[in-house]
Amino acid sequence: VSTGGIPAPEQSQPLGTISAAPWGSALILPISYTYIAMMGSKGLTEASKLAILNANYMAKRLE
Repeated sequence: VSTGGIPAPEQSQPLGTISAAPWGSALILPISYTYIAMMGSKGLTEASKLAILNANYMAKRLE
């Protein structure tokens, strides 16, 4: 698979580039936009609140 002109990894690295898009993919943009559009303002706010609540719970459990 061509890596688009990215130099070959040094011999000390166990793995080199494993895809043709080593810095990501532009396809994530329409997926993200669709998610945001479908959730709407209220849905994104609620999802954010739950994500913060879950992150705080996990942080407390890992102390």
